[in-house]
Amino acid sequence: MLKHPEYWVLLFLFILISCTQEIELKTTHIQREPVLSGLISPGRNSIINLGTTSSVLDDDSTTLEWTDFELWKGNDLVFSEPDKTLQKITVPGQLLRENCRYTLVIRLPDGKEVKATDSIPALVRIDRAEGFKGKTYDSYGAPHYDYSITFTDPPDERNYYELVFISQRWWNSKVEVSYLNTVEIADPAIQAEGLVDYNPVSFVFSDNLFNGREYTLNMKMFNEGTYHAWLSEPMVSWGNGDFFILRSVSRTYYDFRKSWLLHKRTQNQGAFNEDPLATLLIGNPTSVISNVTNGYGILAAYVQDFIKVEVKQWKQPL
Repeated sequence: MLKHPEYWVLLFLFILISCTQEIELKTTHIQREPVLSGLISPGRNSIINLGTTSSVLDDDSTTLEWTDFELWKGNDLVFSEPDKTLQKITVPGQLLRENCRYTLVIRLPDGKEVKATDSIPALVRIDRAEGFKGKTYDSYGAPHYDYSITFTDPPDERNYYELVFISQRWWNSKVEVSYLNTVEIADPAIQAEGLVDYNPVSFVFSDNLFNGREYTLNMKMFNEGTYHAWLSEPMVSWGNGDFFILRSVSRTYYDFRKSWLLHKRTQNQGAFNEDPLATLLIGNPTSVISNVTNGYGILAAYVQDFIKVEVKQWKQPL
């Protein structure tokens, strides 16, 4: 039997440490590629972000050098940016129109053109909406919130949507937005997308279950959110309150939002023994779609309608 085993353990650790060597990873061979990202919508200023790819081990700047920034509607130039130092460019919302196809062109010093194209869909308006508190309760006695929103889907084509429930409050020059996204029972159109368990901030869906007819979408929710944001511009231009936002989105927007959510929620990160919710972050890696030629990123389009809703206490009919 060994005497003083702690000495042997220390000797083993000393030998183990003495056998290590730092290796400097070479990242100079990594080719930087252009990246652009932006959502365009009529009536709202659209922010286009520019940059480059980089290694996770690289702390250098990801600034994209460019010579021309142009936005085209068909064959017509509708916007260009003269300041070639900008990496975040604002496209005025009044320049954009529904049912139009736009192409963003960025020319680089080496002559390469980075392009992305998408079409802004036609607006589908909200016919009516309502919210009730206390129709049902959970096992702890907390009330559910029943939200419904009715709209008419255009016929003879596949249409895509995004539904957002928000509470919006102005604080000085900033807007606090709380996204209400804690779902108890999802509408079949949203449940069919298979994303509710990933706790999305908003809900994308298609008209696959109601093409070409009036549809009332029902959601049973908790009046709480897991995501808050401070914005320089409001989500809707109607002051403080609770709002339902219905966005008519392009197929590119729809596919991007779904791929981004799956990508975000399958990072295989988290201390599973300390945070049980981290078990949500496991699964097969999911790539985020891109519609950018000669680069990476996304240019996606939408147009939105909204309605302010006063949530009422449910009264049992007599």
